[in-house]
Amino acid sequence: MLLSLAIIDWETFTLPDELNYLLLICSTINLYINNNINVIISGLLSGLFAFSLLYIIHKYYMIVKEKDALGFGDVKLILSIGILVPIPKLFQVLIISSLLGIILLVIKKRYFNKELTEPVQFGTLLILTTFFYIF
Repeated sequence: MLLSLAIIDWETFTLPDELNYLLLICSTINLYINNNINVIISGLLSGLFAFSLLYIIHKYYMIVKEKDALGFGDVKLILSIGILVPIPKLFQVLIISSLLGIILLVIKKRYFNKELTEPVQFGTLLILTTFFYIF
């Protein structure tokens, strides 16, 4: 499912709600299968923290900068990833994904004459980084 979302995001710059919600359901079920209250609470808090962080960034840019700097599909995706990845590792996922986004922008600028304001498939980068954490 993560791979499907990554491919769709890479090609279309969108993350379909149906797959995002299915991932959220699967992530939550995976969390409860663990059957350890500490892991469940940690996963839920991690997911809510990640969602809140990206939601604030999303809203800030929409209100203050009047532009969509972060798609809401990415915000929904990070909720599921946050449930799967504990907070200390979640910071690493976010930082590495952001750095990969910067590198991708530089490559687009240098080799494809794109503007630095071109959108980046952040969902794909989040998923790629999450794969490295999970596997």
